Amino acid sequence: MRGQDGSVRDFSIDAAPGITVLEALIHVYRNEDATLGFRYSCTVGRCYSCLMRMNGETVVSCRETLVDGAMLEPMLNRAAIRDLATEDPLLKPSRER
Repeated sequence: MRGQDGSVRDFSIDAAPGITVLEALIHVYRNEDATLGFRYSCTVGRCYSCLMRMNGETVVSCRETLVDGAMLEPMLNRAAIRDLATEDPLLKPSRER
């Protein structure tokens, strides 16, 4: 995973076939690194708050199947919050709350 600051962090999990990117991130958050920042809401691919890049392509992480050796990155056209979490242009920016 490459964070907003360009740093790379490696995580390795025993994933069942067909696990989504979001499911893998939740597993890492719950079992390895509770500081990992990423965004999601509906978990069914309707809100698009979980958009990120996997291997250079934009994906909806709750619908995209994780591939072995995936490089996850935040969206480039959104303001950084932390790690893979970025500002959602449809929501009020966090610094204005």
